[in-house]
Amino acid sequence: MSSFGAGAFAVGPGSNQLPVGRYMTTANSGRCAISVRDAGNVELGFQRSFAGLMFVDIESSARRVETAGPCVWSPASSAAQPYAFTGMARVGLDVATGWYTASGGPQCYWEISEDADGSYGGVLDAHYGAGRVAISLTPTSGVLLTEDCGTWTRLASEPPRYFEVIGSPTDPILLGGREAFFTGYSPPALSGTASAIMITAGPWTLDLKAPTGSNFIAGTQYNAVTLNESATTVGMYLRGLGRSCTNVSGSLRVLALETSGGSVTRFSALARQTCDGVGAAYILIDWDPVELVPVLP
Repeated sequence: MSSFGAGAFAVGPGSNQLPVGRYMTTANSGRCAISVRDAGNVELGFQRSFAGLMFVDIESSARRVETAGPCVWSPASSAAQPYAFTGMARVGLDVATGWYTASGGPQCYWEISEDADGSYGGVLDAHYGAGRVAISLTPTSGVLLTEDCGTWTRLASEPPRYFEVIGSPTDPILLGGREAFFTGYSPPALSGTASAIMITAGPWTLDLKAPTGSNFIAGTQYNAVTLNESATTVGMYLRGLGRSCTNVSGSLRVLALETSGGSVTRFSALARQTCDGVGAAYILIDWDPVELVPVLP
């Protein structure tokens, strides 16, 4: 058996069984779903889509496949498939590696996975929600899935000014949201010295202050973070849209820091802010004075 539609099928080498391998379909006429299960009927992976390309990997541990919807599945072609950023694509074949951005939408979802087995463990990064989004596809990205994110634009290279905030579901500042700001699309602004830095991006403001009497040092991990700096702690405060914290904890890793005439000219860091002990915001910062213009592929 090579092609199959809706139903339940055994996996194996027999003529009436599905061989292991990668399969593809186009979900243009309705919602399609596929579940891959082991010998104990435990689900190994699940894929679903409303439109566009779909792929699924049926691996050697699979013993049963269940499908629903009008799709017909066939062995995946080794040739590149047209991809309009709806559904799934193989990174490096159907969609080129690089940086991409989209305006997003109230139900925008994107996911980057190692492969197409549909398992949670294979997901490298994902997001659901409103706000402009940005993704980086690398040779190890595997498979990209997008739905309802608007028109995607490929950037010339990694944005030189980049600020992204990601909130856990219980974070009272970001409320589980995720948003990116970068060169060409509402770029972040940075000001300050090696001891005190302020970054603004859209509605968000981030204040960072080195321990009292000292400067930030590139390559340093600061694990003691509070709302206001002290001799032993870093001051960090992310706020916006009228939301703020009374108590802050977290960490800050300074990856790069350069100054000229006392002012910061290059700053890169990763940060985590826990607000009032109930939720975390994750912050990515990469800022330098170079400007690039986004380009279409």
